[in-house]
Amino acid sequence: MSTAPNLTSTDSPEQSGPPWHRLSISCLVILAVIAASWALEVFILRDYAQGRHHLVGPLWIALTYNSGASFSLLQGSAWLPALLSGLVTLAMALVLWRSRSWLLTMGGSLVVGGGLANLRDRFLGGHHGSVADYLWTSFWPTFNLADSAITLGIVLVLLSILLPGLGAERGRMVHG
Repeated sequence: MSTAPNLTSTDSPEQSGPPWHRLSISCLVILAVIAASWALEVFILRDYAQGRHHLVGPLWIALTYNSGASFSLLQGSAWLPALLSGLVTLAMALVLWRSRSWLLTMGGSLVVGGGLANLRDRFLGGHHGSVADYLWTSFWPTFNLADSAITLGIVLVLLSILLPGLGAERGRMVHG
């Protein structure tokens, strides 16, 4: 008599530990955000450091330096925004470790990557504790690529919370 395949993911050995495949992709996304943010900043600092330059639609390049947190809050205190950013990044990294949702993993990876990119910029970018912001619109505070990754990541994390089935991993077929 043949046995039917076991379709439950809870009995699967690959589900019993950290989700390595998801963590590997998460690390790649984090590193890609850091690298892209750094590369774009180097390009902007080299070629567009002066004045405003039109990109497309309402988006312009206008280099500024932000010593505060998001939306230029807490200006003049590089350590407090860095501490808050570090704590949020660490908390999201812990959420990533336990995540079973692809949507939460991708969103969290973007938040962590953006947070680490901004921390890298603040302390290793040579801006005296400030972050280089360079994307400007007339209706939104100046921001950078790392901020965009954080914003998109937060949207994905919220979607994973509000619509939990949207990014949930489906059970894998395991032959028993």
